[in-house]
Amino acid sequence: MNLNFLIILLLIILLCLASILISQYCINKSGGNLGYKFKKSFG
Repeated sequence: MNLNFLIILLLIILLCLASILISQYCINKSGGNLGYKFKKSFG
């Protein structure tokens, strides 16, 4: 395993976390039942 591979892996993980946070924020902003269902299914 070289350094470039690890950096790319970290970037992918960060992108995934960012997309999860953004989607959670959008669902919470829209409110309603969606946010509750999302929270219930993902902890």
